[in-house]
Amino acid sequence: MKKILYVFLFFLLISSNVFSQDSRHRTHETVVADVLAQLPSVDKEKFNKSMSELALDGKESIKILNRLFVPYSEGNNSSIEYAISGLVSFVTSEGNDKYKVGVREGLRSAIKECSFIEGKAFLITQLQLCSEYEDIDVFIDYVNDDKLASYAINAIINTNGSERVIMDLVRKNGASPVSLAYAVREKRLTEAESYLLALAAKKLNTEERKMIYSALGVCGTEKSMKLLSVNSVRDYLVLLKNLSLTSSSKKVMSEAKKLMKNDNPYIRSNAAEILIIASNGNVKKELFSAMKDESREYRVAFLDFMYPYMTDEKYDYLSDNFGKFLPEAQEDYIKMLGHYEVESQKDFLIQTVRESKDSTVVSEAIIALGNFEGGDVVEVLISNIGGQYDSAAYKALSCSKTDISKGILSVLENGNKMSVISALRLASAKRIKEASDIVFKLLSSNDNDIRKTAYSSLYGVVTENDIKRISEMVNATEVYTVDIQKAFESAIKTLNKDRAYEITVSQMQLTENRAFYYPVLSSIGTDKAADKLIEEFNEGKNKEKALSELINMNNSSIIDFLYDVIDDRAFSSNSVVNRYINLIKDSKMSYAEKYKRLSDISSLDCSEDIKKNILLALTAIPTENSFNMAVLYLNDESVSYQAAMTVKQIASNKLSVIDYSNLKSGLEKAMKIYEKSGQADDIYAIDEIKKILNVSKPVELFVLSDEEKKLGFEVLFDGTDLSKWEGDTLGYKAVNGAINVSAEYGNSHNLYTKEEYSDFIFRFEFCFKTPAVNNGVGIRTPKDVDAAYFGMCEVQILDHDHAAYKGIAEYQTHGSVYGIIPAKRIKHKPLGEWSTEEIKVKGDHITVTVNGEVILDGNVREACGGHNVSHDNSDKNPYTADKRNHPGLFNKKGHISFCGHGTGIAFRNIRILDLNKK
Repeated sequence: MKKILYVFLFFLLISSNVFSQDSRHRTHETVVADVLAQLPSVDKEKFNKSMSELALDGKESIKILNRLFVPYSEGNNSSIEYAISGLVSFVTSEGNDKYKVGVREGLRSAIKECSFIEGKAFLITQLQLCSEYEDIDVFIDYVNDDKLASYAINAIINTNGSERVIMDLVRKNGASPVSLAYAVREKRLTEAESYLLALAAKKLNTEERKMIYSALGVCGTEKSMKLLSVNSVRDYLVLLKNLSLTSSSKKVMSEAKKLMKNDNPYIRSNAAEILIIASNGNVKKELFSAMKDESREYRVAFLDFMYPYMTDEKYDYLSDNFGKFLPEAQEDYIKMLGHYEVESQKDFLIQTVRESKDSTVVSEAIIALGNFEGGDVVEVLISNIGGQYDSAAYKALSCSKTDISKGILSVLENGNKMSVISALRLASAKRIKEASDIVFKLLSSNDNDIRKTAYSSLYGVVTENDIKRISEMVNATEVYTVDIQKAFESAIKTLNKDRAYEITVSQMQLTENRAFYYPVLSSIGTDKAADKLIEEFNEGKNKEKALSELINMNNSSIIDFLYDVIDDRAFSSNSVVNRYINLIKDSKMSYAEKYKRLSDISSLDCSEDIKKNILLALTAIPTENSFNMAVLYLNDESVSYQAAMTVKQIASNKLSVIDYSNLKSGLEKAMKIYEKSGQADDIYAIDEIKKILNVSKPVELFVLSDEEKKLGFEVLFDGTDLSKWEGDTLGYKAVNGAINVSAEYGNSHNLYTKEEYSDFIFRFEFCFKTPAVNNGVGIRTPKDVDAAYFGMCEVQILDHDHAAYKGIAEYQTHGSVYGIIPAKRIKHKPLGEWSTEEIKVKGDHITVTVNGEVILDGNVREACGGHNVSHDNSDKNPYTADKRNHPGLFNKKGHISFCGHGTGIAFRNIRILDLNKK
């Protein structure tokens, strides 16, 4: 259908600058309908463009969308809600404030006009997101509505400047106690305290009382303390904390101290926080008591709450009394010092490590020291590796911010066995490259444990400068081959892959143990590395090792090699075949090539594991051949369930076009397998298969009637073949005997006949599958232009009875020659039913017949008095119905097109009689 022109009201309301943003000249109803046809959209740019179109006249957009709203029991409003919420999001985004006024005005009206609760609730929430003080009156109308009160109150709360309105409601008891208390709490209105206290004295239900107590806890004063202390301890704690933040009231501190004696750790901990805040951390006595308290939960909470108020003096106080605390409390204090990196207590922690008799305390102190910097810290930590506290020292040194290399090197040269072993591990973990010479030296240690650790640590200390001496070790030992390989890979890691490959190959040529470098080549992973491994395989000395590393590579260049290996059978294995399949699945091959290769593999005597992998790969190839191949596996009990899943998934893919007899047979077998299996989700799979079969029922190929054959009609679309068409063949697909449309609006989204026509009779059938369908037939049009203006014309295809098109001009109804001659308004068949249409064009005369009824019969030249363009070369043409120029109106010849305008319509049985040939 033609992209409909803005009516004169548009010119009154919108400036010329805004007008220029819509080159399609559509009415606002069509703008809205076009946007709905494109939603939901995952393309952010397209989505924002759609929303900007709605925002041009936000008030009108909301008005039209609201007319489309239906009670939830009568229809689906998801696209409407998506459009409204998207529009609100758009106008509240940075830079779009200028559009907000119209949207707010539209929402205010829509809320009042909407006739059902769910719709009103949704609209209230949307207005809330963009509301200003002037909108509050709309919300107030619903604060006493049982079903909408919560929405209204939330909207009022979230509107700036609503405090005075809420207080007015409180004073007048203008809403339920729950709503009022909730609003007061959320806005923290201390001035409402007396009203809440008065309410609390009345007879209330449990919900009302709880909300009032909660509100008093948030915005009350000392006046509320007595009431809450008796009735709600949790809200009392909230109140006391709020009071402690604003004053150091002795009463607050006294109440906090009382609550700290409670048996409940939660109450005690929160009371402690209140006391600490109210006293500004002056709780030396309570701090000491907390450190001696048996409850770890309370003790740790007290320390955490105290941290903002801790001073060096307070830390020294706790450190001086450290020995008076239980070991568990000592651990908590040490953890605090480490977590907050209390620099003033570093010496205390060092002293604790050296003097404490409790091993757990010492371990915690060592770990805490790992957060501090300094040579003195490193010295203490280094001194503890290899001994009783090796694990803690290793952990601390691993995360140390201080350079530990000097200490590690010293231990490697002079330490005892256990400390050397830990130092080796740390040198590798911390990548201490200066240690490489010593580590290489320790590879020859007489101590087996040191030697073993040195080899396993080598990878962390080597650089590219060590490549030569690593290579010299290749033939020296077979015990530590993996460690040496890791070291070599680490040494070349900083090099680019080409340089790494060159070095690796050069070293391979210097040794008979070439297989040593195979894992290195595999890790490099380039085509050259793959080719070298294939070369090594072909030479025959280390076939199995070379093949083992090849199948570890994720490189599609080895696909043909693997196929040859599989074909040869001598070295073929499940791992080889599965790697081959996985590489095919992930490759950029065409579907046809992937299918061919998988088909070849399937002919082998495959294991269950390979069969399942083949089926998994077929799932990603949505073709009829893949479907038929997967069907064959349905008879194999070992993989029948996987085959059923694959068959279903291929059939459900929108790209799949499968012969119905094969589709039906395969899916029915799959359904039986699901029925037999009886797993939890199988019922959904069965339902999905039934839906696929239902929508895929075949139709017979369209053939001309005997009468049409005699007249000389030609079939342009028989249900399967689009070979006589070109253009947007992605947006127009042949499925189940019809052309199904998903094309968006635009000259590049049209479908054109390959032939051009002058005089003709064009017949087809159309079906509206969704509401508000919008399309059209371009007549005598060039390609890639707007057929309504640069073609002879565009004949409307429009669901004109839909509310989205209420108020359209006569020349915009279905069958009209857009902008030139209006058609008789018809009543369309229900969604899903097919209608027939014929368009006859002869010279300047055009006739449109729908379901046997002539709805337009006119001459385009006569309709515009021979003036298809304005006489003064302006944009306004007083002779046409839409007051626009139509430069192509008198075209003698051109293509016939379907003008894409969104999804929801299908065409079938398309044929044409070329009257010029006749």
